[in-house]
Parts: sequence; structure tokens; C-alpha cells
Amino acid sequence: MNPMQDFVRIVGAVCVAGLLASACSGISDPSNNTTEDFPGTVGPLAGPGRVHVFESKQGEYTAKIIALSPTATTVLAVFLGQDAGDGNCTRIIGQAGLATLNSTGLSGTIQKGHYCIQVYDPASELGSAPLTADQTYTLRVSHP
Repeated sequence: MNPMQDFVRIVGAVCVAGLLASACSGISDPSNNTTEDFPGTVGPLAGPGRVHVFESKQGEYTAKIIALSPTATTVLAVFLGQDAGDGNCTRIIGQAGLATLNSTGLSGTIQKGHYCIQVYDPASELGSAPLTADQTYTLRVSHP
């Protein structure tokens, strides 16, 4: 046995193990998230509006309205879905919420995959008073 060959084999094995471990990463740290802004408009009693699509790794996500006009006090509904690639957004059960300006409307943990998010008038589901005018918004999604 040659001690130098043994050393080279051990170092090589450690390097391969390190590469494999980094390729199989788990949940991403939220401080490393990507932030994407999605503009759109939603009207009174309109169903889910424009489909905003993003690709994510496994980890924590948040979605919040960062711009809203003409009525900054308006409450909007938001849901997360799976993007099928055909322009449709299939809602994920339990991933819907209400958002006001600068408040988090949705948050949670997601797996690696293709996602979509939509904003809409909450009156279309909750039976509350509908929006009184079209609302232009910017939705910020932070995801791994």
C-alpha cells in the first residue's frame, strides 16, 4: 500500500461526496430567494385575472401587493396554483388569501416546480361587495 495513493483516494472521495451533497440541496434559505414583480389589473367581480408564472426551487415563498391604484385600501384575493404550461392556473388547495397594499397575502413552503399566481376580486367567492372600479396592482413574489 502506498500512503500517497491512499491520501489521493480519500481526498477524491471527499470531493465527490461534497459535489453530490450540493446537488441534492434541501429547502432554500428565504434570504437567498428570488424576487419577481408581476403587474396586472383586476376588475369588479372578475374571476382570476392574468396568470403570473414562475419557476421555483423547494423552500419558503411569499406574495404581497406592493402597488395598488386607484384605491390603495382595496382588498384583493390571491391564489397559488400549478402551471400546466397551457395558460391555465390550477389552484392548490389551501393556498389562497387576501392581500392589501404592502401586506403578505400568501406565504408557505413549496416544492421545486412550475407555479402560477393570480389576483382577483374577492367578492367573486366571498359574497362581499365587489370592487367599484378596475384596480391596477403589482404583485411581488419571493421564492427560492
